[in-house]
Amino acid sequence: MFRMRIFYRVFLALSVFLSFLILTGCNGGSSTSSTSSTSSSTSVSGVNYTLPNGLTILSNGAQISTSNSSLLAVPGKTGLSRLFVNGGTSTTNLGLVAVVRDGQEQTPNQNSNLKVTLTNANVSTGATDQTDVKVDAANAPEGNYYVDIIASNYPNSPVVATISVSVSNFNTVKASYLQLDAAGSLSAITASGYASSNIIIFAFANLSSSAVNPSYLSAMQTAINYESSGTINLLSIGGQYATPSVINTATASNIINIVSNEITAYNAQLTNGRITGVDLDLENSIDAATITALAHGFKAKGLLVSTAPQVYSTGGPGSNVVPTSPTNLALTSGGANNQYAAAIAAGDVDYIMVQTYNTGGWTVGGYAENQVQFFESVAQALNYTVESNCTGAVNLCIPSGTRIVIGEVSNGGASGTLNNIYASTGSTSYNQSNILSQLSSQITAMESDTTNYGNIYGVMQWSLNNDYLPSGWNDNYATAGGFSSTIFGATPLPPLPYFILQITNSAPNQANPNAYASATLVVSGQYWVFGTLWNQPISPRLYQLWGTKPSSQNPATPGVIDSNNLDNLFSAGQPSFTASQIIINGYPSNSTNIYSPNAQFPCPAGTNYVFKAGHSYNVQVNAVYQSCAISMVN
Repeated sequence: MFRMRIFYRVFLALSVFLSFLILTGCNGGSSTSSTSSTSSSTSVSGVNYTLPNGLTILSNGAQISTSNSSLLAVPGKTGLSRLFVNGGTSTTNLGLVAVVRDGQEQTPNQNSNLKVTLTNANVSTGATDQTDVKVDAANAPEGNYYVDIIASNYPNSPVVATISVSVSNFNTVKASYLQLDAAGSLSAITASGYASSNIIIFAFANLSSSAVNPSYLSAMQTAINYESSGTINLLSIGGQYATPSVINTATASNIINIVSNEITAYNAQLTNGRITGVDLDLENSIDAATITALAHGFKAKGLLVSTAPQVYSTGGPGSNVVPTSPTNLALTSGGANNQYAAAIAAGDVDYIMVQTYNTGGWTVGGYAENQVQFFESVAQALNYTVESNCTGAVNLCIPSGTRIVIGEVSNGGASGTLNNIYASTGSTSYNQSNILSQLSSQITAMESDTTNYGNIYGVMQWSLNNDYLPSGWNDNYATAGGFSSTIFGATPLPPLPYFILQITNSAPNQANPNAYASATLVVSGQYWVFGTLWNQPISPRLYQLWGTKPSSQNPATPGVIDSNNLDNLFSAGQPSFTASQIIINGYPSNSTNIYSPNAQFPCPAGTNYVFKAGHSYNVQVNAVYQSCAISMVN
């Protein structure tokens, strides 16, 4: 009854505008079908129309909505959306028909090979009814399609729902987070790295303003420029800084409006791609009521909704989940709770990007988070929580239309704890290549086992930034792009060459405002500072050895520090790099901020100096006497 009151208020508020559309013959973006002529400014009798959130109102009052208005369809899986019909003043068999449109064309495309089937074409108005819309993309070229659902038995055969379908040529969902505020790592991500994902999640949204962040916009546009056709882009809300004091039931409606407008603002400036949904990466024990309100609110806005819960056991530390009977499995925002369960069971979640890391102290099938087998054990447990109907469910219940994607960290440094499949924070030794090879074999085996994993749709990684610049998160053992190349099929980066750069402070060991030093190499307009171990300049008569990862891990060259700057400069297989200028920086002590030198001088010998891979160089700087020298050591 409450819904009907809202309907009639909207009905009357829009009457003048809709009557104008009827008189002028303007579609206005709505699906309209006139069954009786009218010139009244207070009646819209006989008109079917579509609200901005995709809800269609037929002239007899029946309301038609979809569970998923945007689908990612991959050849190996069936895309699924549900069409719901609620109410109406008379009973009408709609006789639904699906018509596929290619791109923005308005005529049916008979060559798309996108197969759409309806489990119940004879849904009726006048009661609560539904049908599943199944999309098979096995023979469809990748790209963007639209599926119009037409009520062929209703007067004038109106379009009652439109589902946009992004077809990817991948055989599984491959999702990657992109951390927008980690700007220093963005340049390390390759075009192939972006293209290897078919869902890219931009992290994170501004919850206090809908204004466009120029640097975020630039990062989004770069990702869109390189991503594969059919890729879905989402804007994430949350992360570790989204606390209950910021996100709660009192602020939910405001956040929904701000972020929806934020997406609209970004889409107005993005080209060749757009953001079509939100991701709820809510940790810090955000409560179930808040998560449910956000998921439902964004869904009502016509947006895709993804969640990123941590997987845990309601039994807490020391407990075990049986994969084939996961009655104690939880999808949590913190603690042994099921805060995400209600929103998921309600059907308001399209994708679940499950975090299988960083909790620890419990097991699934006897495997812990620091074992690579945990991945498939969790996947099996989640597979057995899927039901066609979650009404009245007591334990975790995932509707069959929700896509389950199993998340892993790209490397040990991306986790920051020991609770990950690498059992490392990145500061302790581990064999990333061997572990990823095991994970890849698991995924291949899971894809052919539909009994235990048929409801698992893919893999997520946190994050592209960590993957392509592991040293930026103090991971000295991961290979740049290792996860994307091994698990997602990105083109592997060329192996880094041997290269060592020695920075020597040749100034006299005596008190002087410029006695301590560092060197800045200007390469392609970027300023790379060396001689800054622990953020401290080099003391007089001492030196530091910086090198690429192979050089730092070579027992024959002890004391070499892995430099993410040098790794970056040689990451694309370049045989050399040119420093257009070398700048000497002088400091009064080794506790001075390296970015605030007392004096700076250009190195006369450093103009357009070429540094070649496979060699060692010594750059001697003396900020006291404003002198420098560069030599190839070997």
